[in-house]
Amino acid sequence: MPKQHFLYLIILFFLSCTKEEDPLPLDCAGINGGNSICGCMDSTAFNYNSDATHDDGSCQVHVDNGDFYLSFNGSNSNVDLGDMIDQGSYTKAAWVKRYYGYAVNNNIISGNTGHALFAPQSQGAKLSAGHNGDYFIVQDTDSIPEGVWTFVAVTYDANVASGTMTLYTNGVSGCTSHRSGASR
Repeated sequence: MPKQHFLYLIILFFLSCTKEEDPLPLDCAGINGGNSICGCMDSTAFNYNSDATHDDGSCQVHVDNGDFYLSFNGSNSNVDLGDMIDQGSYTKAAWVKRYYGYAVNNNIISGNTGHALFAPQSQGAKLSAGHNGDYFIVQDTDSIPEGVWTFVAVTYDANVASGTMTLYTNGVSGCTSHRSGASR
């Protein structure tokens, strides 16, 4: 009888010590054996993946609060807003971040009615503005700094001293011209 008990104990031991199967591998969402497709699920992001079933936090330039920017590589990059500046008085303003060598003219805002706000490399990347064929009616004495966000603006008042054009950099008036050539 003791041999029989010993045999039962051995069988019981082997039955109670069965090896668990290896767990299924985790998918990118952390689900055992899952088949999630991970990626950016934000349709406003540049790297949006319409096939993604799990957002993996990889979204780039997520635009949810109106704070965004456009980046141009200097090769036929532009935004065409049509002819939206009045032929009279106007204000143009933009936040810019200049990179040396990206664009010969560093065009900021110009239009098909003959006006420009730009920082041409040929002029040392100095903020310049004008219209009617004279695009250097006003020009800042300093270059727009490289790699730094800078607020630039130009105002033109057709009713003051036969046309007054003023440049602003980071809110500070840099150059003003009162002349008949500044009139539109």
